[in-house]
Amino acid sequence: MAATPLNLKVGERMFTTTRDTLSKSGFFSALISGPWEGDLLMDGSYFVDADPDTFEHVLKYLRHGTFPLFTTTQKVTIIGKARYFQIPSLEKWIRDKAYLKVVKSVHKAYELEAIEDISRSHSSEVDVKYYPTWKKEQTYICPRNIFIHRGNPRACGKQCKQAQGDAEPEYVEELILKTLVIQEEKSFDFTVCSSDDR
Repeated sequence: MAATPLNLKVGERMFTTTRDTLSKSGFFSALISGPWEGDLLMDGSYFVDADPDTFEHVLKYLRHGTFPLFTTTQKVTIIGKARYFQIPSLEKWIRDKAYLKVVKSVHKAYELEAIEDISRSHSSEVDVKYYPTWKKEQTYICPRNIFIHRGNPRACGKQCKQAQGDAEPEYVEELILKTLVIQEEKSFDFTVCSSDDR
């Protein structure tokens, strides 16, 4: 037999759930084990004085046993509601900072020499930030003014060396665009979010 829906008005939002789902909370279990008449509204829903955005995480946990991921600000609010609604496993998950085991971040930093290198594609799990800057560098000038030898003395061969003769290699100061790349790759282990203890 299908469970009978039960409507909760939490703050200004309406949530539909069942008594079975709510019974996993000590708070709601005590309320639904007897007549829950005091907070019954005219539309047949029950009023719960709580923040609906926070309650959404609590209800998802009661329904599915999946611990929530959240920001630091949310953490303080949700642990308070886990305690208020008497859900020890959710409270312990937050208090023990078990959520930190779900997301792993690996950071890499490297420098790009050319602007063309920026147009690389990355996975959606990789966040890339670019920090371009101009730097002064001494650039090698080929004695024969061959452009593709510019900046690379090893590109010059025998004829370039002959053209240079006994003179010192020539360098000129140039502004070169360099780009520092900070790459953060995130991996997720959602098995850590599962709870068998509800």
